[in-house]
Amino acid sequence: MSRPNSRRVGAGTLTRYRHGSCTFACHHSGCRAYTQPRGWRAGLRLARQHAAAHDATEARYVGTPWGVPAHELPPTRRRWPLRRLAAFLVVLALAALAFALTLAGVTGHAAPAPRPAPAAPSIAILPTTTAAAVGPEGYVPTPAGPPATDTNGTWIPEPDPASSASSRAGGGR
Repeated sequence: MSRPNSRRVGAGTLTRYRHGSCTFACHHSGCRAYTQPRGWRAGLRLARQHAAAHDATEARYVGTPWGVPAHELPPTRRRWPLRRLAAFLVVLALAALAFALTLAGVTGHAAPAPRPAPAAPSIAILPTTTAAAVGPEGYVPTPAGPPATDTNGTWIPEPDPASSASSRAGGGR
């Protein structure tokens, strides 16, 4: 027996047998359509229409999970507008905080306003002595640092601490 002529159209196969009969079988998942058109041309027309119907159905379900029609899916709530609003509010709050901190830092470094002069006292109190600071008797402050030198650059000897001790109670340091 000779091999039949066949042609693939979409997901189906159109087959013409030697004695003239034709068959069309769809191999699309779940379809399993099978027909016996009168001739080859009628079979091609039928196969093309069937493939177009599958294409239209698949185009309608593009973007839906597992090929389920959108009207059969449970309703979903769109979260994008709320997320965008929340992100906008966060950015706005951070910008306001940054502006406030910048403004506080700038005003903290601004020159202070001049103070008005204090009112003159009705009775002026003047110092009666011209000595800067008078301490206990015999006290001479020693500046910190290396020993002093005279004008020629020779070292001045340090005073002997034993000779300056007093006989008072408590003694000196």
